[in-house]
Amino acid sequence: MTLQEKINNDLKNAIKNRDKNNTNSLKLIVGELQRSQEKELDDKKTLCVIKKLIKYEKENINRMMSIEEMTSCKSEYLELLETYLPQQTSDDDVKNWIRENIDFSKFSNKSRIMKQIMNNFGSSVSGGNVKKILDELVILCELNVHDEVDKENNKYEV
Repeated sequence: MTLQEKINNDLKNAIKNRDKNNTNSLKLIVGELQRSQEKELDDKKTLCVIKKLIKYEKENINRMMSIEEMTSCKSEYLELLETYLPQQTSDDDVKNWIRENIDFSKFSNKSRIMKQIMNNFGSSVSGGNVKKILDELVILCELNVHDEVDKENNKYEV
C-alpha cells in the first residue's frame, strides 16, 4: 500500500468514525495530493507534498503566535501531517555519521557535504536540521584547528 493510499484509507475511516478534525485535515492533504499532475504519486512525491504542508503550517503558526505560545502549542493538523513522515533520524546519529564519514578538508563548501549527507539519510532527516548540525560541526572543527595553531605557538587565546 502506498502512502497516498494509506492517506485515502485514513480519510475514509475518519469519515466513518465521524472524526471531524481528522476528516478536515485529511481532506486538505488529499486535496493537495490531487493538485499534482499525476493521478497516483509514489511515496517520495507524497512525502514531498506532506513536507511542504508541514512547512506551511509551521510558518502559519509562527506568524500567528508569540514565541512563548509557539513552544507550548502544536496544531492537530501539524501532528497529523507528521504521522505520515518516516521515523526521523536523531541529531546525534547524524553527527556521529558525519564524524565517521566526512573529512571536511576534502570539500570546498558546505553544500557539497550537505548533498552527501542528504543522499545517505534521504527523507529520514530534514535539510534544516542537517544544516544546523553542519554549522555546529564546522565551527567546532575551526576551533580545533585554531587551538592546534595556538598550541604550536604556545599561545592560548580565550
